[in-house]
Amino acid sequence: MHGLKFKTIRIEELFQFYAIMIRAVVKSTPGTEIIECWRYPDYFSACKGISVNRFRQIKKCLHWVDNDKTSRLQDACYKIRPILNYLNLTLGRYMDPGESLAFDKTTCPMRSNFAGNIISFDPSKPKGKFHIKFFTLCENTYGSAIKIHMCHRIFAQDYIDYLKDKSKHFDRSNDELTSNKKPVNQSTQEEEFVKKYEEQDSNYYCYMIPKMLEEWNMRGHSVSMDQAYTSPRLFILLKEKGYFARGTVRTDSKFLPKFINFPKNCKEKRGTFIFAVNKRYGMIMTAWNDSKPVHLLSMADSTRQTVLKRKHHGSYIEIECPVSIKKYNSEMGGVDQYTNIFF
Repeated sequence: MHGLKFKTIRIEELFQFYAIMIRAVVKSTPGTEIIECWRYPDYFSACKGISVNRFRQIKKCLHWVDNDKTSRLQDACYKIRPILNYLNLTLGRYMDPGESLAFDKTTCPMRSNFAGNIISFDPSKPKGKFHIKFFTLCENTYGSAIKIHMCHRIFAQDYIDYLKDKSKHFDRSNDELTSNKKPVNQSTQEEEFVKKYEEQDSNYYCYMIPKMLEEWNMRGHSVSMDQAYTSPRLFILLKEKGYFARGTVRTDSKFLPKFINFPKNCKEKRGTFIFAVNKRYGMIMTAWNDSKPVHLLSMADSTRQTVLKRKHHGSYIEIECPVSIKKYNSEMGGVDQYTNIFF
């Protein structure tokens, strides 16, 4: 800071700095500056060991990566990549995730002029139109995240890795895309990558999700996910790695039986369901009519039926449903619990 002589940052000061930041996130007060923490020393106990000016000085000078060793073209999150890598190394290290896992997208409200590449806009989100997105893998016993992946608009590093593996025209010696075509400028390359990334290509999920799960390969976990990621190809890849997946699915997805489909204005009785079985892969496609049709793909369940309680005119009734639907409803709770606690 101007007018203050810089002193070497001690490890104790760095711990206090992070403690204040974490406390401020847990007890968020939108619209207030971070220095307001010093007004509540009983809650922000770390403020007793560090002054406001010293906190500002550390905040201004703190930098996790050298600018000359990376660039936005390679990774839009390069400024915080070391922290993200460390989190993924430590999350879940001392936890037995149990037999069921849940994978979904979580969001955290944020609006900042310095985070344009990681902020998304979605007016349907209840906590704010502007937010950052994470792909989150949770265990279902306590709702704890065991692996996270931050989403950003352009040049996600693992998406570039996927493109490297997919394309044979990548020169690994200098990390530049080469092809027989004439070279294109950087803006054109960005537009092409942005288009591919925002389309949420199912091939990308077939690469990214197994990569997030690779630490628990061949342990027989079940993995639940929603229709944004479910596909027969992904489920087959996960089964080869020892996972049994289930998830709601879009009826227009590739390689699904078209006759297992209830239309939106379905007139079937509530609780009616139909299913088809692929014996080769042990895959079940189910259509179930609740208050609206639900379509689910599973490699983790049988064709048995069970009952669910549903509210009807002020009282609860039992309706028939496939066991895969009931399992899905119960095992997607890990991500929901994690989201409610932290976001």
